Amino acid sequence: MVYNSKLLWIVVLFLSIRTGYGQEPFPRIVLEQVFSGLDAPVSLQSCNDDRIFIVEKEGRIKIGYPDGTVRDSAFLDISDHVVSGGERGLLGLAFPPDYKQSGTFYVNYTSEPDAYTTISRIRVSADSNRAVEATEEVLLSIKQPFSNHNGGNLEFGPDGYLYIGMGDGGSGGDPLNNSQNKLSYLGKMLRIDVHNSPGYDIPADNPFVNNFEYLPEIWSLGLRNPWRFKFDERNGDLWIADVGQNKWEEIDFESAGDGGNNYGWRCYEGFESYNLEGCQDANQYEFPVVVFDHDAGNCSITGGVVNIKDPNSSLYGYYYSADYCSGQFWGTKRNEDLTFTTIELANPGFSKFVAFGYDLDKNIYVARDNGKIYRIDTFTLCAPELTINAGGTEVGCMIDTVVLTTQPFSNGTYTWFKDGNPIDGTTGDTLWAIEPGNYTVQFVSETCSAVTKTAFTLKKSTAIDVSILDLPVDYCLNGAPIVIHGLPAGGSFFGTGMVDSVFYPSVSNIGTFFITYSYEDAEGCNGFDVGTIKVNNPPGAVILSNPPTLCIQGPPYPLEAIPEEGYWTGDGISGNTFYPQVAGVGVHKLKYTYNPWPGCYGYDSIYMKVIDCSSAVFKMEKSPFKVYPNPVTEQLSIYSDLRGVLPQSVKVYNAFGKEEMLIDWVTEGENGRALQVNTGTLAPGVYFIILNYDNKQYIEKIIKI
Repeated sequence: MVYNSKLLWIVVLFLSIRTGYGQEPFPRIVLEQVFSGLDAPVSLQSCNDDRIFIVEKEGRIKIGYPDGTVRDSAFLDISDHVVSGGERGLLGLAFPPDYKQSGTFYVNYTSEPDAYTTISRIRVSADSNRAVEATEEVLLSIKQPFSNHNGGNLEFGPDGYLYIGMGDGGSGGDPLNNSQNKLSYLGKMLRIDVHNSPGYDIPADNPFVNNFEYLPEIWSLGLRNPWRFKFDERNGDLWIADVGQNKWEEIDFESAGDGGNNYGWRCYEGFESYNLEGCQDANQYEFPVVVFDHDAGNCSITGGVVNIKDPNSSLYGYYYSADYCSGQFWGTKRNEDLTFTTIELANPGFSKFVAFGYDLDKNIYVARDNGKIYRIDTFTLCAPELTINAGGTEVGCMIDTVVLTTQPFSNGTYTWFKDGNPIDGTTGDTLWAIEPGNYTVQFVSETCSAVTKTAFTLKKSTAIDVSILDLPVDYCLNGAPIVIHGLPAGGSFFGTGMVDSVFYPSVSNIGTFFITYSYEDAEGCNGFDVGTIKVNNPPGAVILSNPPTLCIQGPPYPLEAIPEEGYWTGDGISGNTFYPQVAGVGVHKLKYTYNPWPGCYGYDSIYMKVIDCSSAVFKMEKSPFKVYPNPVTEQLSIYSDLRGVLPQSVKVYNAFGKEEMLIDWVTEGENGRALQVNTGTLAPGVYFIILNYDNKQYIEKIIKI
């Protein structure tokens, strides 16, 4: 066995919200922590022996005992073919009434590879603590259009049939109108007969069994996400906690055997209309017996079980439920005159309750998705509320301790809590608090108990200047991850896209994001700074140049692109100019990069072809010009065969394509048929003379000595 139990007592007032017979006395419930260390428990089931079967969302079922121990080996492990995460996973477990004889049980999970809702029958081995995965028989496989609202609960009714709660298929607002679709399994309560194997049968008294407009498995419809429902084992009444959309959480009630109801979603949410397109008159729907408003901090109701352990308890017959976000507990009871009473059971100061269940003795348990499971008990209050008085509201930096006190009671023990966790060694009505947090206190004796209803908040003193360094204002989605620093060093970064001190734009995506840097020193003093970073789409970069094939002997080619602030790279590039002589003969890729913000790049590229034109260009047409002497020392003559015909421009380039001189006109020789070019300033080496005339280009190579 593993997982030692740790007791956590949370005592709370039992206040009346809605009553049918006047004010109740002041009973209250206590949450005693029994299990911890579980992995996202989502269902608690009993097979009527001393075992509590704990369903973990990832795909395992473990066996626990009321003393808080859990067996090392799993009862069932199908995590290898369960799709888990978010609202998906192994979500439901049910033992049939004849489990001791049949050795079969049923599970509800989202399966590999397409996350269908799968309802399966599995058998237990000769070892009652180990199921045989290989015996799995899939009874139903229901396609889920979205990842949420999978329902997941399974329960056997007093009639021996298996009931299956199906969500509306997910997204928001039931966009496919599944809940009101009579030929869809989604948004329904299904009822099937699993007495025979293989497969299943349709119970003959299902409400729509002979109506071909409906699937015969449907027991009721119009549900959004009946995450948890439960039968009252005393009389067969069915309680359904249906998770709401954006305003109301609701509890629906169904008298034993009263199938065929339409609970109204998506036409109605709670008592209010939501989307009436294609809906019937309101009197065609069954409305909830109680609703809970999101304005009060509620967001997702977790249905529970009926208190049936002790007929003498003031909470006997109440159906327990809780809200995932607010942590509020309620009890709802059907009165003898068929009205309903709902009362507040608890507000323990923490939340994320996901499932209720019984043990063999009908003690009620409730699980949180952090792996802790509590047993719920009731006690007598010795005071309506404990209040906390304090000598200050801040601690840290220059304040070492704040003294907290509450009302004194004798013959009992005080337990103080910080942020819902007990503080070791606290037994009296006074606490010397040295850390910030939300403080509560409870008193327990043999005869009565009391608890704080409202936590006392002790704040942390913030006396340190903290700042974020080198956080760019703008960044790019395709930019590299950037390391961000804070001052003083050694703090922690938080925010979308942040992993430790590195910002990943590919994680944050497009938008403006807040980055928080928090720092706390060894003395407990802290501070924080908040900055913003705007992640943009990659910038555009467009090359405008459409170059022709260039001669290696030709002049440099100017390049154009937008935006003009970018830069060029590639063979033969210098600045915004391509030099054929430097690049050489061949096809060259030229790349233009625009970098408006650090780490943010836009690209465009072209290919430049360079050929050797020294012979091929002039084979069909003889140059009208002669250049001499070659080699040359001080003066070069350019002579024309045609009278009055001289080059329109003359350029001299070195062997690397750099222009050395431009000669518009120098000295004309005899009869206007020669130019004299002074080459005395040129360094010895190889040069190319480019002569342009009549839209033609003629190239001559010379050697300067």
